[in-house]
Amino acid sequence: DGFMMQYAAQGYWGRGIYFADKASYSKDYSFKPPTSSSVAERPDAREGESEMFLTRLLVGKEIKLDQNRSLTVPPSDPSTGLKYNTVTGETQC
Repeated sequence: DGFMMQYAAQGYWGRGIYFADKASYSKDYSFKPPTSSSVAERPDAREGESEMFLTRLLVGKEIKLDQNRSLTVPPSDPSTGLKYNTVTGETQC
């Protein structure tokens, strides 16, 4: 089913699924597995370990916007009337 929006958080361009060009940017948002050996899902988890997805992303038609936390869907392309597939922008990181 792909990435699940019900787990998406509010971000710089509204609630959505975010991707980054560099893993170092995403590291702070990565999952830190519990290190207790009693956790059956990851009994071999180590202190300081993080998990994230490595993806190949097809972004479709994109628009670069300034940050807008109230964005709920991508805006429409004035030349086609169709919504953009992806919103991109710059962060201060």
